[in-house]
Amino acid sequence: MPPASILITGANGFAGQHLLPALKTAFPAARLIPTGLDGHDRLDVTDKAAVAATFTAQKPDFCIHLAAISAIGASRADPEKSWAINCHGTINLGRAILEHAPSTRLIFISTAEVYGASFKPGLPLPEIAPLLPQNTYAATKAAAEMALCALAAEGLRVLRLRPFNHTGPAQREDFVVPAFAAQIARIEAGLQPPEILVGNLDSERDFLDIADICAAYTAAIQHFDQLPNNTVLNLARPRHPHRRHPRQTPRPLAGKNNHPPRPSPPAPLRHRPRRRRPHRRRPPPQLAPHHPPGRHYRLRPPPRPRNRRWSLKRGRFFEKKLRKKLH
Repeated sequence: MPPASILITGANGFAGQHLLPALKTAFPAARLIPTGLDGHDRLDVTDKAAVAATFTAQKPDFCIHLAAISAIGASRADPEKSWAINCHGTINLGRAILEHAPSTRLIFISTAEVYGASFKPGLPLPEIAPLLPQNTYAATKAAAEMALCALAAEGLRVLRLRPFNHTGPAQREDFVVPAFAAQIARIEAGLQPPEILVGNLDSERDFLDIADICAAYTAAIQHFDQLPNNTVLNLARPRHPHRRHPRQTPRPLAGKNNHPPRPSPPAPLRHRPRRRRPHRRRPPPQLAPHHPPGRHYRLRPPPRPRNRRWSLKRGRFFEKKLRKKLH
């Protein structure tokens, strides 16, 4: 059954601007309730009373919680504000739904940054991988997820999504791809010296398109009731053998020289040597026990194991023979 109303927090942000048209297309009969700090119905998630009043009045079928300080640098610069919005704001939202709109289903937008140090082995991570955040933004999101797990045990209907890096039009320069693209555009316009300021170029990232992320959020609404409560899902592309580094992508974004990027070279193949089973070797020979030490002695192989029953019969035979000789 399609939803009758959908409330979106942080609708004036990067993802919210793309999500609203996607929701209108997917659910034309639904009433959309975009909220934010400017441009839409004002809702400050850190204001507990305002959040409770909103859900008491609206009682939406779904709530997509996008409101957050999502830039790692901004979270590091103001950790108190980041904790207040990302973590405590989420708790206010979940508590208001539980108390004033228990039929509302919450879709919490977390981040793949919560895995943190779990990425170091370089292997794909399932949703059950340990959360080891390594920055303030990731820590606030991980704490918010744990708080929602506690509220889910009290009856909150929630789905947690962990999108990986995504980019698209209207993204701020706090993120790597628009930062590179903006510098290239300024260089070509003569507003900046021909030098691009970068960060760590040794790291590799796989980027998703914001349109695909919005399609995933829409699909989450459609399939929410088919999933167990408090399900967590990673939003990522299938694993590809060749990943493109973000510093290879900004050139077409500058609006000039829009030729496709050069393909990555294929990975070198290395033939593994044919593995052969080792030859069976006999155990090393043992010393004959009847030769005293200090003399010449010969080596003989270890005795073959014998059946216990056969050994007992052999012992009785020699015992009878010895008795005959004695008598």
